Amino acid sequence: MTGLSCAEVARASVIPIAALALLTGCYSLPKTSAGSRAVAVYQESMRRATEPEPAVTIPATLTIDQAVEMVMRKSARVRAAHARAAAASAAADEEGQLENPELRIQNVRLDQILDREPRVEVGLRVSPPRPGELDAKVAQARAEGNEARADAVLEAHTEELEIRLLFSDVLLYEAEIKAADDAAASQRRLVGLMKARAEQGLSTRLDEIGAELAARETEQDRAVLKADRDIAFGALMDRLGFPEDAPVRLIGETSELSILPELPSEQAAVLTALKNRPEIAAASARIDAADASIYAEKALRLPWLSFFEVGYNFAPRIPDPYGWSFGAGVELPLFSLNNGAVGRAEAERTAAKRELEAEVERVVLEVKARLREARTARDLVRSHDEVLAPATAQAMAEVKKALEVAQVEALELEVIEERRYKVTKTKLELLRRFYEAYSALSVAVGGKLSEARGVKR
Repeated sequence: MTGLSCAEVARASVIPIAALALLTGCYSLPKTSAGSRAVAVYQESMRRATEPEPAVTIPATLTIDQAVEMVMRKSARVRAAHARAAAASAAADEEGQLENPELRIQNVRLDQILDREPRVEVGLRVSPPRPGELDAKVAQARAEGNEARADAVLEAHTEELEIRLLFSDVLLYEAEIKAADDAAASQRRLVGLMKARAEQGLSTRLDEIGAELAARETEQDRAVLKADRDIAFGALMDRLGFPEDAPVRLIGETSELSILPELPSEQAAVLTALKNRPEIAAASARIDAADASIYAEKALRLPWLSFFEVGYNFAPRIPDPYGWSFGAGVELPLFSLNNGAVGRAEAERTAAKRELEAEVERVVLEVKARLREARTARDLVRSHDEVLAPATAQAMAEVKKALEVAQVEALELEVIEERRYKVTKTKLELLRRFYEAYSALSVAVGGKLSEARGVKR
């Protein structure tokens, strides 16, 4: 490069340097993957876990309501759902705000400044919203907020149900383990009786082997039940933030679980689900948003002020206060009546309405299916209580009565004891099936079943 002075080179360098400065100030998307972020969160939680913390107070006993309260206070899922609802509410507040005015400074010329005759035009420009435009935006944002709030309520309800189900599972498993222990002891006595009878020639070796096999099967059942109980207990302790082997005794009786909660009617369950489910709220929100969009798009068919400006001209030859100036811009729909956007918004509303109909059908079918399962499980428990349990109790009473007058041998009592264990085990399994179905129905309804219309607890 020849013939250029240092000043010219400096001036030529200003543009690329300024451009480079602007580029370095531009926002760039983060390149962190979702997996990397999740790993970072996990590693941070593990790091905090290794840091010395105040000793966690582990209660000696715990009721189901206490467990629910403790989990709900620290649940990350519930906090995240409420944070999403708060963000949606903040978005609605944002949409209702007017845009800030624009301060415009124009016609500043260097030659006029050097000649000591500066002329400056200063104006304040405002872009007024169309009538109803802000209301439409707020309606769209509030529709999304309704969906987020419904989702937060369901998330908290689901979390509570999971804790209650884990708690009841532990209690039922412990009851099954106790029944298995009693049955194993009875079967061991039966093995001894069989062995004594075999020595007396009153039974065969095969009878003794059969009794031994039954005892071992019960002991194996007990081991499986203990493993299942430990899994459920460990999961509950994890949710509470305690060690999985924490010395906590759960307070509750299976007799309380035997009192089955009342199920709502089909109509009450369906109506409650349609009011509570976030999917319904989301589909309804899309209809509201589409209505607001239709209004906003139709408003663009009418002339409206694109801006309004008030200014003042500062110039040597303009005496005060005659420098005021006014300006306005009007958008005229001469070349387009915005029919395409209106048609799109109306099509979106039709689609949203069809989506709502589909969601209603899906929710109704789901509630009916879950209610059918809960009713079936309830009827099985009632049938067991009305038929099998009384028959077993009567048999036990008759055998004990006969044993007192030496009409039967102790062998018969042990046989009935073994059958009673099977009856008890069946009852506890049916109770677990009912409460699983009850929880699934409560999730399908989207709220507590006691809140369904027509249900009293």
